[in-house]
Amino acid sequence: MATLEVILAEASSKDCRISSGSNADVANDSSQLMIGTFTIGGPGNFYRSLLSFPLTGLPSGALVAGAVLTLARLASTVVGTPTFTFQRLTQLGWTEDGTWNRYDGTNLWASAGGDSTPTNAGNVVYGGSGSLVVSNLGELVADAAALSLASVDLLAIGPESLGTSNYFTAHSSAATDPADRPKLVITYYLPTISVADNGDGTGGVATIAGTEAGSTNTVYVAPATGPPAFASEGNRSGDGTVNRGLANGTYWAYVTSVGASGTVSSQLVFFTVSGGTDPARIATTLPVVLEAVAARLRTELDLNESTCYWMLDREDEDRPPPTGSNFYLTVKPDGGEFDRGLFEGGGPDQLTDSTGVVVTIHTHTQLDRGGRDKQVLLSASAGLLPYLKPVLRALSGHDLILSGSGNTCLRELIRPVGYSAPVRGNKDRWSRMDVYFALSFDWDMSED
Repeated sequence: MATLEVILAEASSKDCRISSGSNADVANDSSQLMIGTFTIGGPGNFYRSLLSFPLTGLPSGALVAGAVLTLARLASTVVGTPTFTFQRLTQLGWTEDGTWNRYDGTNLWASAGGDSTPTNAGNVVYGGSGSLVVSNLGELVADAAALSLASVDLLAIGPESLGTSNYFTAHSSAATDPADRPKLVITYYLPTISVADNGDGTGGVATIAGTEAGSTNTVYVAPATGPPAFASEGNRSGDGTVNRGLANGTYWAYVTSVGASGTVSSQLVFFTVSGGTDPARIATTLPVVLEAVAARLRTELDLNESTCYWMLDREDEDRPPPTGSNFYLTVKPDGGEFDRGLFEGGGPDQLTDSTGVVVTIHTHTQLDRGGRDKQVLLSASAGLLPYLKPVLRALSGHDLILSGSGNTCLRELIRPVGYSAPVRGNKDRWSRMDVYFALSFDWDMSED
C-alpha cells in the first residue's frame, strides 16, 4: 500500500468559507474555515466551507483504498454530538471569491450553498474537542480519480438549525504552522511487476510488489512482436514471485490484482528471455542477411553466383551482366529503421533493424503481349513478368535459415511489399523490375 499526503498551502491551494443570510453575497476567504450554525443576537447564519485537494500526485490507474481528512480545530461550540458531512463539489469553477449565492463571486450556483453530490459522501460525528477527522472519504476520492479530475473538491456541511450556535471552526491553508493546515491522506494500491531473465533459455521470474494483502495476482504476458495477445502465465497470493517458462524472445507483461479494495492492474513492462536455442535466431549483420536472401533465390530458381548476387555500393550497379544468360537477379538494401525500444531491452550488443530489400529482375528476353518471342519490340518489359511469381514464391514467408548453422536470420518471416512497373532497358535491350520485401532482424553490434 502506498500513501499520498496532500496539505493545503495558501499560495498554491484554494479554500474558503461561505455563509447564508445577510452574508450570502459576501466573500469569506480568511484564515478560518467554519462549518455549521453561528448565532449572535439573532437567528444566525449557516456556514459551509469549500476545500480543493490536488490529485496530481496520485498515479494514473491507482486503486484508492481510503482517504482521511483532518481539519485542525481553531474553535467550536457544539450542541450534543453533531454530524459533519463532506460531499464532492461538482462545480469546479469555484474560487476563493465564492459566496453562498455565487461560486466565483459573479456566477450563480445551480443550488445556493454549493453544487455537490451526496454520492459516497463522508461524515463524522464530532464529540466537541480536538481536530475534526473524517476517515471515510475513500470512495469519494475514488470517484474523483475515476473521472480523471485534477483535484477532489469538498463541500463541508455541518448542523444547520437557526437559533442556536452549533459549529466547528478550523484552520485554513493560511495557517502559519503547516501542521494546522487542512490535510488529506490517500492510501492506494498500484502493483508493480518486473521480470528477470533466467539467461539459459528456460524463461524468467516475475516479481510482484505493491499488492493488497490476501489479493490474487495474475501475470499476463504477450510477445512484443506482432499484435498483442496477452495470456495468463500464472498467479499467486500477495506480493512475491511467479516462475514462467517462456521461449527466447521479447515480451510485454503486466499483473492484475484482485483484493478486498477492488481490482487494479500494473503498468506494462518490457522484458527479454535469452539463452538456449529456442527459437534458433542469432544477431547478424546486413551482408549476412543479403547473402542469405541471394542464396535462397539461387536454390529455388536454379541460379549461380554470377546470375544472382547481392550488392551494397552503387558502383556494383555498373557491374556488367553475366554472359550467356538472358536473365539474372540482384539483391540490395532499400533503407530501414532501427527499433530503439528493443535495443534498450536487448542489451548493448543487439539492435533490431526493420529493413527493405529489393530484388531486381533483369532480362533481355523479348516477348510480345501474347508471350511470343520477338527480336525487336517497342517494349521489352513484358519479358519480366514470368519471373515475378518464382521470386515471390522463393522468398515470401521464409525465415532464412543460415547454411549449416540451424539458426535463423530473421525475427519474422519475409513479407512481400510490392513491385515497380517494368522499365525498358537502354539500347542493349536489358529491362528490369524491382520487387520489394520487408525483413526484420537483429544486428550484431559487437562486430565491425
